[in-house]
Amino acid sequence: MREILRLKAARKEFEIFPAGAREIMQSALVIAAEGGKADIAKPMNGLGSGIMEIALPYRTDAYRAVYALQFGNAI
Repeated sequence: MREILRLKAARKEFEIFPAGAREIMQSALVIAAEGGKADIAKPMNGLGSGIMEIALPYRTDAYRAVYALQFGNAI
C-alpha cells in the first residue's frame, strides 16, 4: 500500500469534518492507496488526468476531497 500524504492545511480541514464523514473518506483514500477506486471517487474535470474527487453527501451537508493518484510513491 502506498502512503497517503496530506498537506498541512488539508489535514486541518479534514479534521473539521464530522467523524462519520472522515471515516468514509479515509476508507476511500485507503482503497486508492491500495490501487483501487472507491465507488464515491470520480475523475475531476479540468485538472488533468489522475486527479480524483470524493464528493460525499453526509447528513445535511456535503464534503469534498481531491487527491492525485500519483505523487511519487504516495497518493
